[in-house]
Amino acid sequence: MTKQDYVKQVVKKLNCPQNKRDDIARQLMSDIEIALGEGRPLEKILTEMGEPEALAREFNENFGSGEAPQGKKHRAVKVILVVAVVLAVLAVFAYWAFPKTREVGDSGKFTANVVEQYATAVVDAFSRGDYDTLEGYYSSEMKEAVTSQMLEELKPVIGDDWGEYRGVGTAYMAEVSQRGKEYVIVQMNASYANVSVTYTLTFNSKMELVGFYMK
Repeated sequence: MTKQDYVKQVVKKLNCPQNKRDDIARQLMSDIEIALGEGRPLEKILTEMGEPEALAREFNENFGSGEAPQGKKHRAVKVILVVAVVLAVLAVFAYWAFPKTREVGDSGKFTANVVEQYATAVVDAFSRGDYDTLEGYYSSEMKEAVTSQMLEELKPVIGDDWGEYRGVGTAYMAEVSQRGKEYVIVQMNASYANVSVTYTLTFNSKMELVGFYMK
């Protein structure tokens, strides 16, 4: 299946106005192009995005009463952060699916306390809405793929009113190798007055943020 066919199949099953269909089509095509630019096989990219019918169904479920923006934001940001930022996809997938992880420090490229400091700083900056500081941790891929608006639009998916930021809990981390490169993945919970958010962050060997996911 070509990328054009995939996007067409998704859009054909959307229950929303044409202008929203066009927006979603452009976003999906952009996500696929970014992933292709990182050297990912098209077949694998489409597999990770899901069957067209299933993806369209997710959009439609999020449209709710007919207001498409929340559904669009939810999926578009999810695709950008979990699919288009390819290094994050590779690392997170390996972390959960394969026994190829190591204790932090085994490669000699990461130190647990430094990793925790960086991860905490990223969550702190995001929680304060300090996107300039947050961007300072990005890799070049993240800078090209993610904007502060995308991150801000992701917040309502979790909750409309998070309330005051109260801090993070224990950091769980592991090293993982992909294509001859080393990454460290950190997962930590952050508490707010009204919600609890789980962050999964991926850093490369330069301690640049290459993956950002929250739920």
